[in-house]
Amino acid sequence: MESVLTAVFGTAVGLVMGVALAATLPTVFADVGLRTLAIPWASIGLMLALAVVVGVVAALWPAVRAARLPVLDAVSTE
Repeated sequence: MESVLTAVFGTAVGLVMGVALAATLPTVFADVGLRTLAIPWASIGLMLALAVVVGVVAALWPAVRAARLPVLDAVSTE
């Protein structure tokens, strides 16, 4: 769960910053002809969904490896 939250939070912060920076472009480039900003909401939603999948995979991979390791081997010291 922690890895999912970390992945989604990082993705959300990046998307918000990217959209905020892109929102300033029409004011900066108004002289060139850029007057409107089109935000691809479907792509943004897809990126958030992909972040959830990556977070789940990042959590499951070590969990599966740990589950396969015998307990006494995991806690023994040399």
